[in-house]
Amino acid sequence: MKLGTELGRETMKFLNIINKIINTIGVLFLLVVCLFVGGILYYLFWPSTPRQPDPVYSPSGKRVIAPTVNMSKEDMKKYLCLYIEVKETDTGNVLFAHQTDASVRMRYSFHWISDDFIKMQSSDIGDYCWREGSGGVWESAACSYEPSPTLDTP
Repeated sequence: MKLGTELGRETMKFLNIINKIINTIGVLFLLVVCLFVGGILYYLFWPSTPRQPDPVYSPSGKRVIAPTVNMSKEDMKKYLCLYIEVKETDTGNVLFAHQTDASVRMRYSFHWISDDFIKMQSSDIGDYCWREGSGGVWESAACSYEPSPTLDTP
């Protein structure tokens, strides 16, 4: 009789150990699945939310460069590239708009040379300038003015 009770206790200890091993394996498997699914979700949705660039005000404060990130996937060459608008600060009227080829994933900066001359520096496509011409029409211009601010955005 005593032998059967001891055998039952040993069997219960063995079954408890097996149960703990199975639970540990299950928890580890669940953790690996969660990390895998989380990694896939991060990969799929992270590029869709880049930080929007800050506006850059003209020396007089009457105008602002308002860069945004192109999130449209209609043209994949322009996806996640910078789109700029020059606006009047008091009315919000758009004076100039341009879709650039500068990637938001590279370093870039925008600044004013004067109230009618802007410069974009991009580590992937170089420097581009625009000037307000006669009649308020903005056009591409040579980047002849060289203040050399550092590229200040990631």
